[in-house]
This record gives sequence, C-alpha cells and structure tokens, in this order.
Amino acid sequence: MAKNSVKQTKKNTSESAQNSQSQSADIEKASLLEIMKKLGLKVKKAKEYWESIGYTMDASPEIGKSLPHAMAGNESAKLICETFANAKDVLRDDKEVVLAAIAESGFCDYPLILKKASSKLQSDKEVVLNAVKQNGSSLEFASAKMQADEEIVLQAVKNDGYALEYASKKLQNKKEIVIEAVKQSGSALIYASKELQDDKEVVLSSFTKQDYRGSDCLLEYASKKLRADRDIVLKAVRSNGFELQFASKELQGDKEIVRSAMVNRHHSNQKKLQGPVKFASKELQSDSDLDELYEVLNEVKKDGFSLEFVQDNFKNDKDVVLAALANESQALQYASEKLRGEREVVAFAIRGSAGSSENALEFASKELKGDKNFIVDVLTNNGWILEFVSDKFKKDKDVVIAAVKQAGTVLEFASEKLQGIKEIVLEAVKQDCAALQYANSKLQGSRDLILEGAKHGDLFFLFGLDISSSERNKLLADKEIVLTAININGKALKDASDEMMSSKDVVLMAVKQNGLALEFASRELQADREVVLEAINQNGEALAFASAKLKGDKELKKIAKENEI
Repeated sequence: MAKNSVKQTKKNTSESAQNSQSQSADIEKASLLEIMKKLGLKVKKAKEYWESIGYTMDASPEIGKSLPHAMAGNESAKLICETFANAKDVLRDDKEVVLAAIAESGFCDYPLILKKASSKLQSDKEVVLNAVKQNGSSLEFASAKMQADEEIVLQAVKNDGYALEYASKKLQNKKEIVIEAVKQSGSALIYASKELQDDKEVVLSSFTKQDYRGSDCLLEYASKKLRADRDIVLKAVRSNGFELQFASKELQGDKEIVRSAMVNRHHSNQKKLQGPVKFASKELQSDSDLDELYEVLNEVKKDGFSLEFVQDNFKNDKDVVLAALANESQALQYASEKLRGEREVVAFAIRGSAGSSENALEFASKELKGDKNFIVDVLTNNGWILEFVSDKFKKDKDVVIAAVKQAGTVLEFASEKLQGIKEIVLEAVKQDCAALQYANSKLQGSRDLILEGAKHGDLFFLFGLDISSSERNKLLADKEIVLTAININGKALKDASDEMMSSKDVVLMAVKQNGLALEFASRELQADREVVLEAINQNGEALAFASAKLKGDKELKKIAKENEI
C-alpha cells in the first residue's frame, strides 16, 4: 500500500513538472509572439511611411538609412529576425511562431528566419512559400524538396531573380521560371541551364531589366551561338556598350553594332579606347567616322545645346540627337526637320527630365503638334504638356481627360467650357484634390466633388476654393467629408471644424490612423485616457500632445516608449 502511495506521488510530481514545463513553454511562446507583434507594428508604420513618399523600404535602402522612419522599420525587421534566431529550438520548430516571424518582419535584408527555422519547417510548403514571397533568397535555406517545387521557385524568382541559383537543376532548365527570373534580374541568366543560355527568347528577356552585379555583362553567359546572333548582340550593346567584348569576332567588326556600343557606353568622359570601342575590330578602332561620332557624342552629352553647332549630318543622326536630349530637352529645336517630326524623338524630349521638357513640344513638327493620337499619348505620361498644346486640343474632351488623369491640376489649362463639365473635373479631382480650384465656380461647391477630394486625405484644399466662408465652414463640419479624409490621413483633422475636433468618434478614427493627430484634438479629448491610449498605441510620440496629467501617467509613458517610431 505504501509502495503504491509512493508511486502515485512520483507520478503526480512528474505530471506536475510536465504541466509546469508546458505552461512555461506557452508563456515563452506568447512572449515571443507579443515581442514580434510590437516590432512588426514599427515595420508596418515604416512601410506605410515609405509608401506615402513614393518609395519602398527595400527599393531605396541608401535613402532609407538616412530617414528615421525607415531606420526604425529596418531595425525592427532586423530585431525580429535576430529574436527568432536566438529563440529556443522548440519555438523555431513551431509553425505558428515561424509564420508570425515571417509576416511581422515585413522586410529584412537577409533571409534569417527560414535559415533558423527547424529542418521540418524548411520542408513545410506553407512556411517556405510565405518566406520566399517576402524574400526570394530564402529559397537557399529551403529543403531540396522545396527547391524542386515549381510553385515555390516561381514565387521566389518573382521576388528576387537571383533566387534561381538555389532552384533544383531541373527547374533551372524550366523556361517559364528562368524567363521570370531574368526579367526580374537580368544577371540571373548566370544560373540558367546551358540549354536555356542557348535559348534566344530567354537571353533576349534578360536585357529587359538592367540589373548587373558589379561589371557583369549578360552576353558572357549566353551560348557561343547566341553571341554570334546579330539581334541579340545589338540589343545587348544597346543596354550596355561593354557587352561588345563578348560578341563574336565577326560582330565586333560590325559597324552598326560598334556604333551602338559607343553610344551606350557608361561614361561619357572616357577616352575612346577606354570605352567599348577597345573591343571592336582593329579596323573599326581607327575608323574616322567613329572618331568623329565619338567627339560629337562627348560634346552633346556634356551640353545638349551644343547640338546647334554640330554638322547637319549629326543633327539628323538619331543617336546624337537622343544623347543631346538626354542632357537638355529643348535641344530638340536644333535637330533636323525630319527628326523633329519623328514620334520617338519628340516623345523622348517631352518625357525627359532634363530642362523644361514640357515645352519641348514647341519644337516638334507642325504635323506632330496636330496629331491628336500623339498628343494624347504624351499627355498620358506627362499631363503638364497640356499647357503647350494648341487651343484646339485644350477644347478637346479626350485630350483634356488624358491630361487630368495624369496631372489633375492641369485642368487650369483646359478651355473654360471643359472646366465646367463635371465628368472632367471629377477625373482631375481623383488625381489631385487641388484641381477643384480650377473648375468653374458652380462646380467648386459641389459636395460630391469635395467628398472625392477628401479621399486624398486632405481638407486644406477647401481653402483654395471659390466659395463663401460659411459654406466652407459647413463643409469642414460635414462628418462624412471629415471621416473620409482622416481615414486616409489622421492629421487632416487639423483643418476640420472645432466641432469635429471635439467629436470623440472622429478623433478616435484620426489617432488610429496617425497617433500624432492628437495634436489637433480638443483639450478635453487630449485629456481623455481612451483617446490618448489609442494615439500612443499608433505612435508613442503622440504622448507629447496629451494633457499634463496623462503625460505623467506611468503606464501610458511605458506604452508610449514601446511604440516610439
């Protein structure tokens, strides 16, 4: 009886220990998930900030490192990766934890999560698929089975073409996958099978995106046969003049190809034989025509206006004129009459960023300036050209709609009649709420159009409208309009009426979107704990706008510290 009692006691002790260990593990898991969730909020806020200024965290890392928001996001993403990497084995073998780490990291410049996940989860399709969607190079740490999974590899190379390196040999020979990889990163051609390096479609696709690693030239990885293919070599040297070094000997003696390589050399101030021409045949290295072209190109690349002083044959040379326009759009006036009537050349001048590109249209041929299809095409890319088109086109509904869809405020240059057409004004306001000030006075007071403008997260545009003060105040107190704006930009609360600044549900929505909107809440709501808590959960720095009493609240100070950006 005593022995049974001892056994039961031991069993109870063992079960108690197991329960205790299980509870401890659950607490550790919950703690890890909570930490990653909080860091993930900072990553999310940083990504939202990037998107608001037109960048992505991963697209501009150098710019990103100089901005506090981006630094906070990058550091938080890195901390998530490191926190997960240092977690216990049992947690790195927990699917929920691994998926959370991948989701919360948002962006991390190294694929540490899948690398540190258990081997079991490195073979889990759901985990690996999520990892490669976030960071294509995570494929390196997936199991061999996953590296041979077509769906996973396709997702990986769509995110990062270089992930092709880690695909199975079979998939490195899969045309669909390799084309996706080289379209995303041209130099991924390196990792394609020999068979596909000999495929013309694959190799041509690799030149669609210039994405060179160091001094990589893509022709180096193409087959010997394709390096002797004129179409491929011509496209290659037009992307990078130095590709000429890997062309066949015969094509290194092709004057058009060498000429294209010279035009597309990387540095305009190089001496001739320091550039791609050093890979041309001996005969072309000393060709007098190419010598003269080299000198002219150097001049117009340094100063587009020097096109005025070159010989007429160069004013009619498309390569020379395009090089000049890349430096100065208004150099179009010195191009030959023939080239001023060529759509590609004029469109390049108008779409360029050098000089006053919009009014380069002034120098196009009469035929092109009167070509509606051409005008609509260029307006689709640069609406500001509307200012310089003929009055006939400023009265043309199709032309004006094309312009305002690209740049709303060019409604200013439309005819008075078209400024009074609601359909056109709506398209302009959809692009830029400030465009409403250029509509006729009757439409400027349209609630529908103002509501559309508020979708930009802005209320300030109402102050530019030709409406009475009482009408404006009524609109700034219109709850639907205000909620529409602050749903996009919480700080739009700044321009709302006092009534809206004192409305708890309005202010709560504003601070949920941007905690710093607390600055514009009424004093009463700045002293409301619920409102302040919502604000600091979004951005800890919002505590600065709380009442003096709440600023000193220990619990709120702690929460604010945790949520600082």
